[in-house]
Amino acid sequence: MAVPASGNPVTILGLAREKVYDSYSSDYPPHTGGINKFPTPLDGNSWAPTGIRCTLSRDTSNISHVNHVANSGGSLKMVCTSTDDPYTYTYNNASYRHTAATQSETWTFSFYAKADANRTCQVFMFSAYSNGLIIGNGAYNYPNANEAYVMEYVAITPDWQRFEMTHQVCSSTSYTSDCAYIQVRLDGPPGGDSATIWYDGFQLEEASEETDFSMNGPYSMYDLANGTGTYSSVNFEETNEDGDDYPNDTVPHQMSEWYDYDHDAEFDEEFGGGPV
Repeated sequence: MAVPASGNPVTILGLAREKVYDSYSSDYPPHTGGINKFPTPLDGNSWAPTGIRCTLSRDTSNISHVNHVANSGGSLKMVCTSTDDPYTYTYNNASYRHTAATQSETWTFSFYAKADANRTCQVFMFSAYSNGLIIGNGAYNYPNANEAYVMEYVAITPDWQRFEMTHQVCSSTSYTSDCAYIQVRLDGPPGGDSATIWYDGFQLEEASEETDFSMNGPYSMYDLANGTGTYSSVNFEETNEDGDDYPNDTVPHQMSEWYDYDHDAEFDEEFGGGPV
């Protein structure tokens, strides 16, 4: 697939998709860094395939307003099967070391959620060792007492809303330098047998409060043209010069230089050159 021809809109996000996926019209923004450190912001079931006292699945028919891409993973649907504390099994394991952190940093976890009825649910954030195991609230000394992990209640309604909570990373009394990761867990309502919750638009960022949802960036015209990662959250491949058009390597780079660019075009040696 190639960038649109002259006269059609060309966007920097489209160019980034063409460089990374060879598909200018892909619905997925390149997600390799940036502010949002959550691994799959629009595919919660990839992050949380296993539930305790609940079943977890993808729901592509019920998504939040930030999840507008056609081929996303959909929202994470939780159907509670017990009255005793249903939750996502997304902590205390190396598989859920979602982002590196250091002691004293403040991190914010945010997400969108709705429920089949008004439900009071819980959210946990954990400080974890590099091996993925969480640090217990009785085995730490920094920075705050009894807060190696924290929990908050959230009031989820039948309408999509955004929720957030923060956590200041601690360190262990036994391993003072080995508090390396943030982990999070979503709980259904205690006593919520048969309750259904949908979660979507996840974000995990080093910040004292939520920022606008991001999938990520930034993406730089300089890096797109030069095949670098100097100013971007992506290390772009070099520009393919077998395409019809491609930008020169001088600045300022012009959007119009990218008309008809095809990142996976091949050089046709049989006919003396040119894209095929």
